[in-house]
Amino acid sequence: MKRSGFLKRGLCALAVLGAATVFADDDAEQEQPAADAQPAAEAENGEKAPDAGFFPMVKCFRPRGSVRVMNPDRGKFEPAVSDKMYPLGTQFETAAGSSVTVFLSEQDHVILQADTLVAVKQGAKPEMRVVAFSGGQIFTFFRDNTPEGMVEVQAPNAVLKNIAGKGDYTLKTAAGDESFRIVTITGNASVDGQQYSVPALRAANTLLVATEADRSMSRLTSESGEFAVVLEKGAEEPVSFKMSPRAVVKIWRQHAKIGGRLIVSTLAVNPNGVSVHRFAWAEGRPQVATGEMIQSDETADEAAKEGGETLPVLLPKAKEKPAAEGEPQPAGDVE
Repeated sequence: MKRSGFLKRGLCALAVLGAATVFADDDAEQEQPAADAQPAAEAENGEKAPDAGFFPMVKCFRPRGSVRVMNPDRGKFEPAVSDKMYPLGTQFETAAGSSVTVFLSEQDHVILQADTLVAVKQGAKPEMRVVAFSGGQIFTFFRDNTPEGMVEVQAPNAVLKNIAGKGDYTLKTAAGDESFRIVTITGNASVDGQQYSVPALRAANTLLVATEADRSMSRLTSESGEFAVVLEKGAEEPVSFKMSPRAVVKIWRQHAKIGGRLIVSTLAVNPNGVSVHRFAWAEGRPQVATGEMIQSDETADEAAKEGGETLPVLLPKAKEKPAAEGEPQPAGDVE
């Protein structure tokens, strides 16, 4: 009997020890995936370029309708393949009624709408990305904390820099003339153009840039929001003009008949159609420049109320009037 009781107690002890061992093994198995997950995350991060976090390639996602890609290594357009990684420099083309999403990272992507042509390239630095926009409409989605200088959208008549948040960009061409509509839905962007720049477009700002095919004239129109545009004046300090809805800046350019020097004349008008800035200058010739007429918005408004100078360019139904004394002519008339 004593031996039987001793044997039973021994068996119970072994059973408890075995159960403890099983539970310990289970806990070890549950903890193991967490330990293994870290190297996987590090490997995934290792595929991205430093700082900006962009992929070393771009990912094509959910092409709808007719979407083609041109891999720079192949040199011809082919049907797009969803979830495929393409090298930098690849062009993406959508036909009518088509769209595609291009991922630059897990968090950053560009959606191409119908009839759009875009190429995603490496920028001046290996970690920088450039979206070369040739026509159509794109929606951009970049992190709000995207580092400055890490991404650009390049159109033929302007370059968008320091982009963060969401944007809507439309580029249309008719008879060679270009119309570039820039909408910052959220976040911010800056604009660099010929003889002008916009330091900061904020959420809900909209700028329309119209440029003639030969670049002889550009017209900037504010469609929503308020923002500053910086206008070059040759060797003098540039002028900062506050744009608000319906304000317009026109820049004329022509090369002089003798010597070929670029002559630029600029006109800025407020939403009431009253000129606020106007001047002309010759590139590389600081002594060849007109004076500038500057009015405050309050003075300009008063002038408009009293029947002062207005600009027919903002009043489509009015006929063109001769330029007032001292007002610069388009660059085409400047010798």
